[in-house]
Amino acid sequence: MSDHKRDGVVLGLFAMTLTLLLLVMRRRFWLTAPASLNTLLFWAALHIEVASHQELAFVLFAALAVAFTVATTLFITRWTWLTVVVSTSTILATAAAVLIGYTVFAATGYRGIHLETVKYVTQAPQLLFFVQVIIGSLGAVMDECADIAVALFQLPGPARARFNAGLSIGRNVMGPLIAVLFMLFIAETLTEAVLWLRNGNAISTTVAWVMGLGFAQSLVSAFGIVLAVPLTSGLAAWLAKEVRA
Repeated sequence: MSDHKRDGVVLGLFAMTLTLLLLVMRRRFWLTAPASLNTLLFWAALHIEVASHQELAFVLFAALAVAFTVATTLFITRWTWLTVVVSTSTILATAAAVLIGYTVFAATGYRGIHLETVKYVTQAPQLLFFVQVIIGSLGAVMDECADIAVALFQLPGPARARFNAGLSIGRNVMGPLIAVLFMLFIAETLTEAVLWLRNGNAISTTVAWVMGLGFAQSLVSAFGIVLAVPLTSGLAAWLAKEVRA
């Protein structure tokens, strides 16, 4: 029986990704710096989390989400009012979504949410579930907030008109973002779903126990995407008026 490590496969995929980025982006390859910085932050957080035996997991990864948001926004927009709007809206919308999701799941006793599957066999499965939701939905929420804020800072007119314009932009982009996140979370469960099916489990059982977690994560993330629209529109409309004044 051979016991092969997966380091070679991971390094090969990493090298292939870098090569494709260099071929496509060329001189703009430096724009991938936020991804490298976020990877280093994530690696450091994992080491701290393992050393603390999950005692600091939620606080650590919540702080990591804030660091991801601020570092990425600063790199893209530099230190401007856009940075304040995008970072604040992203953090508030994600936090509100997690709070709503936790409240609903706790009130229903996590009925239909099977965190006892292989993927969440840890000392704190609920904690791992919500940390995954925070990190997974952060990029989509930030992208939406940036689109709305950049557009509103360029629009003339009173704050009310800019706010309504932000709502219109949000309505157009939040549907595709929710669909993309849904596909990502569901795709993440496919490997475990295949394992369950190969072990003789029924399709209905596999969907309820494995893929149901992807549905739940998508719903919580959708809360953040929807809430980000009025939050970003209001904050951007107000701050854009103050900056122009």
